[in-house]
Amino acid sequence: MNSTYKNKSKQKINAKKITVLFDQGILHHQQGQLSEAKLAYQNILELDQRNFDAIHMLGVISYQEHNYKESQLLLKKAIIINPKVSFVHSNYGNTLIALNNYEKALESYDTALKINPKEANDHFNRANTLKKMGRLTEAIQSYDRALKINPNDAEFYYNKGLTFQDNKQWEAALKEYQTALKIHPQYVLAYINQSIALKELKWFDQALETISLAIKLAPNNVELYINQGNIYRDIKKNEEALKSYQTAIKINNKSASAYNNQGVTLKDLGRSSEAKLSFEKAIEIDQRYSDPHFNLGNMLMKSDRLSDALTHYQAAIDIDPNNAYIYYDCGVVLQLMDEHEQAMNCYAKSLELNSDQDYLYGSWLFMKQRICEWSNYQKTIDALIHKIQLNLKPTPPFLALALLDDGNIQKIIAKSYLPSESSNQQKEVVFNIRQNSEKIRIGYFSADFHDH
Repeated sequence: MNSTYKNKSKQKINAKKITVLFDQGILHHQQGQLSEAKLAYQNILELDQRNFDAIHMLGVISYQEHNYKESQLLLKKAIIINPKVSFVHSNYGNTLIALNNYEKALESYDTALKINPKEANDHFNRANTLKKMGRLTEAIQSYDRALKINPNDAEFYYNKGLTFQDNKQWEAALKEYQTALKIHPQYVLAYINQSIALKELKWFDQALETISLAIKLAPNNVELYINQGNIYRDIKKNEEALKSYQTAIKINNKSASAYNNQGVTLKDLGRSSEAKLSFEKAIEIDQRYSDPHFNLGNMLMKSDRLSDALTHYQAAIDIDPNNAYIYYDCGVVLQLMDEHEQAMNCYAKSLELNSDQDYLYGSWLFMKQRICEWSNYQKTIDALIHKIQLNLKPTPPFLALALLDDGNIQKIIAKSYLPSESSNQQKEVVFNIRQNSEKIRIGYFSADFHDH
């Protein structure tokens, strides 16, 4: 009896100590004092090794400290102790997201929602996970479920807008950003993405107005000036664009994207040497940023510095191996260098990533011809003609002369190659007429019509 009494008494004392320690831990945690909170939770485990709350909160701290593997182990242990608490499954899902394990994270959020289907944040986290996985329609449905439970959360509308934006549904995205801003009028990120949607819809005045409103709220936000510059570039106001990028750089001289976009604008203004320096600065700041390598490669190719251009395209491919445009331009350089097989391989990789890219299919076919690769030849020619009949632009007109002998098809290609704004305009052709002289002028030509 005495032994039983002593054990019960000790358990009561420990329970009181655990309650005090947990309250202390929570207080430190709420104040951001993670070391002190962690010590309190660890002291609880000295009294009770399987204390669910302490293990769970230590898992949360590990997540906050970016120690995701440790967080995963602790939260899994908490789930084993008590699998019926929804928010532990939710936190476990958050940790799995940080570890890029989206499938398992989705399972965790689903488990949390089975326990508590009315938790809006779990629907929201589930939607974010589906968005990362590219399952955009399902993501929208999950955002809608979150909004049905909590229709006044601006972030829910904002992320739903981002999902529409990923799917290039610009008007739908715009509607969500506008709703988010009604709820939270100082939501700078919503302003930024609203301006992007307006730009894509070619509502440029409204896009610039949106950026101006956001700049008043956050005058030191670099992204706002970069987006402002992008809008100016779209409407061919390169001087204004340059000023925006320069302002961004003044605010943050470590912004690689500001230097990259400044470089593109300087190139368009014909200031090539300054553009080159700007691209090189962007690369120096962020060596894992593919855009300045790609843009510098384009500039060097146009300057006939083909080997240097190839070096930058290859660097861009190493960083971003799923970008069809980089492979295409890399193929163009290799073609100019008479490296036909390598060029064909680059075009083939670009086709694998984006089969409808302008002028790509014909370039690939032409390289196949150059290396005498005739496998499935008629099938590929038929596919080229089909793309042309669908009003795509699969080949430049000059390459089509070597690939096709149908005059009507070649005419379609030539028309599609012309700028759309000039397709219905007849341009005047001016001839310089030389006055006849009394002497007969004799021209000498070689048999191959080359200049000598």
